[in-house]
Amino acid sequence: MSNITASLLIGRSSTKDGIYATHSMYLIEEEKPVWFLQETGIEQTELNGSCVTWVPRSDSVLEDGLMMIALYVVKNKDFVDLAERYIHGVGGDKADLNADVKKENLEELRNKCRNLNFGKKVAITVLEGSAISGQLPVLEDYRLPVEVCIPQYVRRPKDQGYDYTVTGSLRTQRDMPQLQH
Repeated sequence: MSNITASLLIGRSSTKDGIYATHSMYLIEEEKPVWFLQETGIEQTELNGSCVTWVPRSDSVLEDGLMMIALYVVKNKDFVDLAERYIHGVGGDKADLNADVKKENLEELRNKCRNLNFGKKVAITVLEGSAISGQLPVLEDYRLPVEVCIPQYVRRPKDQGYDYTVTGSLRTQRDMPQLQH
């Protein structure tokens, strides 16, 4: 069974808090991680309703997902030209970064991507056990507005019964009493 372990919304910052998301991405993890990028349907984009699928390298799942955004959503001409030179079949709807690009070329693409002004906001939701959990600090190297949501509260059933194990709290920092200094 395939599990979604992370989701991304990509779009513009709204005038209020939140995001006007034109695209969404899902990280499906089974035997190997796979990114799926699609339109949200809010507005027509060049994807024309299709879904783009990438198999990232296991050591750079998050960065490979950001490259996917740069290529298919941001569409910076210099980055697209470089990707077309290095990634076999990049114009199509599938790529395997383990086989379709040389490792040294992939690093050059990542460096180019880190220096892009994305002009898009990304909201990332990371579930327990996701391959990108330990890769989040790499976001500091990118020029994009980003919000990251990680598990604050998890309730899971014990065995098959009605008892639950709870980790975390539903209280936010605003709810917590402030210490006097």
